[in-house]
Amino acid sequence: MVSMSRCADLILINGNVITISSSTQRAEAIAIIGNKIAFVGSNSKCIEFISSNTRVIDCRGMTILPGFIDVHNHFVSYGLKLNWIDFRNTFSISDLKKLIKKRIEEVGSGKWILGYGWDQEKFNEKQYPLRYDLDDVSPENPIILVRICGHTCVANTVALEIAGIDSSTISPKNGYIDRDLKGEPTGILMEEAMSLVMLRIPKPNINDLIAAIERACFEAIRNGLTTVHVVAAQPDEIRAFQQL
Repeated sequence: MVSMSRCADLILINGNVITISSSTQRAEAIAIIGNKIAFVGSNSKCIEFISSNTRVIDCRGMTILPGFIDVHNHFVSYGLKLNWIDFRNTFSISDLKKLIKKRIEEVGSGKWILGYGWDQEKFNEKQYPLRYDLDDVSPENPIILVRICGHTCVANTVALEIAGIDSSTISPKNGYIDRDLKGEPTGILMEEAMSLVMLRIPKPNINDLIAAIERACFEAIRNGLTTVHVVAAQPDEIRAFQQL
């Protein structure tokens, strides 16, 4: 039994510890006392820190890395986006519509439905989803779905009407409003034209921002980020961080 001054609260053994140290690049074990690493080295040396109160985790060869630091992250917008529907693993317009229908059942009629990540090149149909496709499952909820590239979106009829986009709307400079053969908008908006609908999305309140930051924090931890340098430009975003 080691002296109490050297007892570890947590010990990780049998790991592939990558230290990023020029002197000892790899190790087997780590001993942690309080919130500080007290030892990095071999299993045999690390067990000297074990007491009856020490929690020991057998890493079974898994890799252990120093905590990553993200030096530039729009944390609030990232957290808000985590609440959007993720369409990266959809392979047809039918799949896309099923996810929209499911979200509407969760949030109710009239709520904005936001999503990202669709790619028509992965769809069986090999074509863009249009507003008519979205209208089939959402005649009352405004919908905006951003393509995987971030430079194109599709909006349903409700969203287009809220934004005032119709056959007479002129495409903005550096933007494009796609139209059918009759001149009616198809719902596909590119580049600066996206802002016509994106700016109509209701601004999040302070509670929405707090919830977004919490979602982003848990996602950061899940991926090994232990420090994040946040870019926050809006006063409400600063207030949300202060409250947290």
